[in-house]
Order: sequence, then C-alpha cells, then structure tokens
Amino acid sequence: MLEASPKHANDREYFKPLFDEIDKGGAEAMLHELLHRKIVSNLRFAPETAALLKQREQSLSNLDRWVLEAAKSGAFTKRDGTCLSLDDKEVVTLFANDIRDAAKHYCGNDLGFNRTLGPLLLDLGVKTTRPRADGKQVPSYVFPKASEFRASVKTRLNIDVDVNEAPSIEGDESEFIRKTTPPGNQREGVRMLH
Repeated sequence: MLEASPKHANDREYFKPLFDEIDKGGAEAMLHELLHRKIVSNLRFAPETAALLKQREQSLSNLDRWVLEAAKSGAFTKRDGTCLSLDDKEVVTLFANDIRDAAKHYCGNDLGFNRTLGPLLLDLGVKTTRPRADGKQVPSYVFPKASEFRASVKTRLNIDVDVNEAPSIEGDESEFIRKTTPPGNQREGVRMLH
C-alpha cells in the first residue's frame, strides 16, 4: 500500500494525460505487460510500506489499541489516573479488576469487551492467578516481563512496538509492593513483583 498525496485530488488537468493514455490503448498495453511479466517476488506477502503499517494500526479494535499502547508505554492507566507498570526484569501480578478498569477507561463501553479481554491477555502470555489479599482470594493477572509482553503484542498485531518512557521501579526488587489506588479505597490494588 502506498500513501498518495492529496495535492492533486480532483485536479482533472493533472490527470488528463493519464486518462488519455488509458483511452488510447494504455489499458490494453498494461494488461499485456502484466500477463507477460516474469514474477520473481513472493506475491503471498505484500510489501510492508509505512502506509500499510499506519493503516494496520489505525484499523485496530479499541482493545487491541489499548494493548498496543500499554506495550509501548510499559504501563496500564486506570480511570483515576493510577499507573500500573510492567517490569523488564520480573513478572508483575495485577488485580484483574484493576486491569478491567484500565481497559474500560481506554476502550469505553465497547461491545463484547468482557468476553474478549481474558482470551486476549492469555494469547499475549498473561496468566491468571488467585493470590490471597486481606484473607481473600483475589482474581489477578500475572504479566510476563515487559520485553516478552511487547514481543507477544508485536506478533499478535503484526505492528512494531516502539517503546515510550516507562515508569521505573524503585525499592527492594525482590519483594516490591506498591499501592496503586489512592488511600481510603475499600480494597486497594497492589502491584506485586515475584
């Protein structure tokens, strides 16, 4: 796919020589050329032009676009602005409700969202778990290392994942726990690194 310049859109004078050529045997000559040309490239794979990659990204579903943005930034942003970060060194466990909140914040009320989020995350190498928090099992997602997550997103969407600035982790990396929701909420989300 090539991106055409809009400079001569609807400019009949500019395109007149082309139409004259077509009308005076050009279409037949082009057909002859195409029928007799030796094909040396693999026609099963279209050339990946910048315009094709742009079109591919623009035609993503809201949920796929959300995953792409998370892979680029290395984080999910919840409705309240809280950032849930992925890590390049370790896997990260995030509450399922927090991930659903971040996805809904980005996607809005996209139809079919609830039945596609889980399978999409599993397809990207995210695992489910039910760790204990405050004596209760809490449905959670275990995300792979950020670099592995980006690679899975790139493979699934067939789009390069250019990395944006991702938040860094501070503190003891072996048992880092950070609250991810403002104090006072009944159930606080917790970011756990294993």
